[in-house]
Amino acid sequence: MQEPLTDVIYETAVGTRNSMNLGDDPSIAVRLSVPPWPSAEPDQSSLGMPIEGLSSDSLKHVYLTDAMRVGSSYQYSASDGVVAKVTAHGKRIREARARAYRTVDRITLPDKQFRSDIGDRASDSIDLLKSWKWL
Repeated sequence: MQEPLTDVIYETAVGTRNSMNLGDDPSIAVRLSVPPWPSAEPDQSSLGMPIEGLSSDSLKHVYLTDAMRVGSSYQYSASDGVVAKVTAHGKRIREARARAYRTVDRITLPDKQFRSDIGDRASDSIDLLKSWKWL
């Protein structure tokens, strides 16, 4: 997005927006979670588990969801199991993918789980969508 997300959400909610200003570069998002998600409610004994490896630069691309800030650190808040979404963009899907997984690798979270195949089939899908003239 080439504009603040808060503006998009507010203007959509009040009915004054019907489009978004999006860039042309591909983007991906990788969801970080911890067991027992998605099969069961979080284990409350995990409450307060440290989330490490976050910097001011990485937080531009990491959207913490099931986390809380305690002082200057971040901890797991054990409400749903999805701790964060890591995003990245690049000129090519391969570049966006590499950037996202580089950030994922830097985040230390006990028992973190995530899909490792995001973006693998995207080039084939994009070619198919182009052949259908959807892109």
